[in-house]
Amino acid sequence: AGQSATQGINCYSAPSIAGPWTFEGRVLGQDDVVVPGEHGRWVMQRPKVLFNNRTRRFVLWFHLDQPKRSGKYKFRRVGTATAKLPA
Repeated sequence: AGQSATQGINCYSAPSIAGPWTFEGRVLGQDDVVVPGEHGRWVMQRPKVLFNNRTRRFVLWFHLDQPKRSGKYKFRRVGTATAKLPA
């Protein structure tokens, strides 16, 4: 996971899977995550983005957790976010 998983989720673009990849910006940061009754430092990993034709929005799914305790994740949730634009 490393430090980048605890800072947020970034967006990159490329003309093909081979690159070159361009950093487009952070799309979700620590302060953007709100979980009632819980407090971060959050771990955000394995993001996936799809476009929802019905709502005309981009939808981001990701693994949401807190830093490991005793070598294991305890929170084990899925996070979601939506946006009109991809970055």
